[in-house]
Amino acid sequence: MSRLARVHWLLIAIGAVAWVCYIAIYYGGMALRGEWESWNLVLHNLYSPGEALANLSIGLHLVAGALITLIAPLQLLPGVRARAPKVHRVLGRIYIGAALIAGIGGTLFILLRGAVGGPVMSVGFGLYGVLVVIAALLALRHARRRELVQHRAWALRLFALGLSSLLFRYEYSLWGLFTGMATHDPVDFRGAIDFAMDFFFYLPTLAVTEVYLRLPPRERRPAWLRLLISTIVGLGALFGAVALILAALAWWWPKIDLTLFG
Repeated sequence: MSRLARVHWLLIAIGAVAWVCYIAIYYGGMALRGEWESWNLVLHNLYSPGEALANLSIGLHLVAGALITLIAPLQLLPGVRARAPKVHRVLGRIYIGAALIAGIGGTLFILLRGAVGGPVMSVGFGLYGVLVVIAALLALRHARRRELVQHRAWALRLFALGLSSLLFRYEYSLWGLFTGMATHDPVDFRGAIDFAMDFFFYLPTLAVTEVYLRLPPRERRPAWLRLLISTIVGLGALFGAVALILAALAWWWPKIDLTLFG
């Protein structure tokens, strides 16, 4: 693993831990207190009294999403696959199971209650959930058939989709930094940037993954391509570090502070 790849892995791991701490402390803390309505401080339709199935669906989505976010960095480590294949397989099964629960739970929630951003967000996030389920099932299918090349490709697509949930917060944070959240509707998420982000948070990530899967092996890449990849990866690391700090300060810490000290 190159130095830039290590930096990216570290940023993903730190972001994953921070994101999961936020979910566990805020959503879990409010649930333990019985203050379910506090979930609506994030998005105003997450919890609705009397709608048990929809509430359960979004709850499972959050728990499973946190689990795949934590496991993903470990599955990326070549050392785990090479030196501890059993651990890799066990974590992979948990990861795929959690991805299926997250995808189905989120999609069911949209079908039952609809996304806060209306039809556009419902379509965008519904498609995202369907893609997560497809990628998880195909990664599992190829793993069982020992078709390792195809398994790796679908596992990377599943990882990219799982990472997109974190990127959703990162991208909004960077948008706020550069534009002051221009065209964002903070209540209903129906501004111009919100409609774009309904699809942008995962489709470009998938596109980058497809390009990566089609690159020639590292030893066969020309010098200009290696330089281009290093530049893109370096810029990605820079923006990722900035976005992580912004998301933690603007999105996550205020809710953690409210739960622990409010």
